[in-house]
Amino acid sequence: MAFPESWRSEVIANVKGANLVSRFQVMPLAPGERDHTPLELNLQLQHPESPQLQRPPKPIPNQNSKLVVNLTDSRIDILLQCVLDSKSDLKSRTCRLYGNVTKTTSPTHVYVDGSCHHNGLPYARAGSGIYWGDNNPRNTSFRVPDAQTNNRGEVYAILKALQMTWPHETLHIHSDSEYAMETIAIRGAAKAAHGWKITNGDLFKDIATLIKCRTAAVVFIQVKGHCGNLRHDEADRLANLGATQDPVPAYALLDIDMSSAVTTRVVTDKVSYLPLKAKDGPVIQPTPSNGAPLPSHRNRTSAHEKQKQHRALIIEAKSEKEFWVAAKKIMGSKQTQADISAATLKEVFERRMNPICPPPKSFNLNRLELNQTFASAIPIRTIDTTPEQFFSAPISEEEIEIAKEHFHDRSAATSSPGLDNIGFAELEEIDNDQLCLLLNDCLTNLEVPSTWLTAALIGIIKRGKDQDDPKEYRAIGLESVLLKFMTLIIHKRITAWCLARDLLPPSQNGFREGFRTNDNVFILRCAIERARSLNLPLYVVFLWLKMRRMGANGHLFDWLRMLYQRMSYVVKHRSEMSSTFFAKLGILIGDNSSPILWTLYLADFCLNPDADDIELAGTTIANLEQADDIILISTSPASAQRKMNALWNWCSINFMLLSAIKSMYMIFGPIPNDLPILKFGEVTVNFTTEQTYVGITLQSTQRNIFTKHYKNKASKARTVGNTVLGMEALIGELPPWEGKKTLHGPD
Repeated sequence: MAFPESWRSEVIANVKGANLVSRFQVMPLAPGERDHTPLELNLQLQHPESPQLQRPPKPIPNQNSKLVVNLTDSRIDILLQCVLDSKSDLKSRTCRLYGNVTKTTSPTHVYVDGSCHHNGLPYARAGSGIYWGDNNPRNTSFRVPDAQTNNRGEVYAILKALQMTWPHETLHIHSDSEYAMETIAIRGAAKAAHGWKITNGDLFKDIATLIKCRTAAVVFIQVKGHCGNLRHDEADRLANLGATQDPVPAYALLDIDMSSAVTTRVVTDKVSYLPLKAKDGPVIQPTPSNGAPLPSHRNRTSAHEKQKQHRALIIEAKSEKEFWVAAKKIMGSKQTQADISAATLKEVFERRMNPICPPPKSFNLNRLELNQTFASAIPIRTIDTTPEQFFSAPISEEEIEIAKEHFHDRSAATSSPGLDNIGFAELEEIDNDQLCLLLNDCLTNLEVPSTWLTAALIGIIKRGKDQDDPKEYRAIGLESVLLKFMTLIIHKRITAWCLARDLLPPSQNGFREGFRTNDNVFILRCAIERARSLNLPLYVVFLWLKMRRMGANGHLFDWLRMLYQRMSYVVKHRSEMSSTFFAKLGILIGDNSSPILWTLYLADFCLNPDADDIELAGTTIANLEQADDIILISTSPASAQRKMNALWNWCSINFMLLSAIKSMYMIFGPIPNDLPILKFGEVTVNFTTEQTYVGITLQSTQRNIFTKHYKNKASKARTVGNTVLGMEALIGELPPWEGKKTLHGPD
């Protein structure tokens, strides 16, 4: 730092650094600066020659490195191409949802509003008001049915206004509800494709039907509420009056004959939306630049531009998952990729996904041969014998809607596509009736498009493992999105069949709707407390033929068998692509139907009652399953060994291998000096006082078995908090308009 000549110039440095200074100079004062000027220092350092960084060699492309799956000229591939070609933009889908306009008249204006007294409280009362004009006999108040919220009052007012209007006159609806009007005019087509599975979806669905039946257009005009607009103030007064009325019965969907819906050429948009302009009210906008760039001190202009780019990534994140994806991208990845080829991973995965040769000694080979004989006798086409026709009923548009909503809820829009490069966005652009046509054709003719038959496997290193060891990678499957979509519908059909026949044991907690990952941990905790109260220790030891025996036959059953026979895989790693291979063992990786199929495979594992079982509220708790993670519970080592023997026998006739090396047993209670020896087959199972189960760390030596888990979670929470706070340096401060968008979330 430089000061006027009458002052001294001082530089603070440590002794070691000062001894390295060979030259020091205060540079001339920069133009326009009064108290800042650069300093120039030369330092002399001695250091050994820096070693050359060893970079992993670039993978050598092989003949399959650019494998792309393309459609063929087969009948089913041609149909798929036609369905893909039917994709349309949002405007076209909105037009199909609401129909065409054939008549235009002088517009009729109506002002609508919703109101809710004590909004958000149990005793809330909601009403809707509709104002047509001074002294108009149609001016009306309504009490809102079902949920008592202000938003429902706004939507219900629009619905009632449409019901009260002649369908052949142009209607202008004035409302202050941006939520209601944008849902109808902007997001309507997407929400309809999902079956209106949204809040107030019953009202929005009937609004869409009423608009579809109209021949004249509907224009939604946003007004600013409570700002002196007398007509809207009257609608607000009527809405408040409606909130004071007596409760009304639950809302029933309208029964409207759609056979007379308009089908002629479009004259103009059926539905349009006119939002508020800036002059209609104060709107927060970015401060415009005056055109003169600020001085770039220490390259701040470049830093600010980088922060702006980072900020955009955070603001556009539509979910918690997308937020952390953006955050990791901003902070930079610390992981390096190992020098492992796709061919090496392919060898590991192929060996893992195919039967062991020769079969393990534990397998019952006579049973295996008998099963293979019975399986080969299953005909290509079978007959669905279920009264509900679970396996043969055509896929309906309602099932398409549910599947689309399922994909949307689980952030499938950000998921990686399969080798056909078709993502969820393209799926959304296809009308539901076209998807129905394609999927039902696949089932009826027992065919599958060629681009669905090859899935890519991505190797992900297991946590804490050596990334140079290919055996420590687990495979993540990337199927065609369209195939995942179809198998999701099949999964829901099979699940409905399982529930109707009570095929899933209560001990199985994995992949079941309404069940939570920590349910089994809660049950285990209760069992431990029960054993303590009894002064007992608790010992805890961490497919087609079957489905046919259970009664599965029909199109869905046959199509899944065909898919399993023809499915192939390639491994993608870095920029490489391995050759194709087939898997003859296990379930499809990354497929939506795989969880329920595995659950069914394990469904017939059961244990006989044992005198040393633990009971909770009269229910015996002998075993718990979280998908393929099995817990055996007993109050004595002898009983625990009996259960392990029963599981060993089940595995031998079901041709399963359990990892005895990874298996552990714990004792909750006093630990004896001489630990009991428990074996799974011929392998001794190790004793441990700490085990992680479904992501929760358990300790048997602590009174509170979750002590370490709580500490781990607290540490992670601090890390997350510090990460979020530290991101300010990377994204800068949020301007008001960006902060408002982040607070309100995505539309």
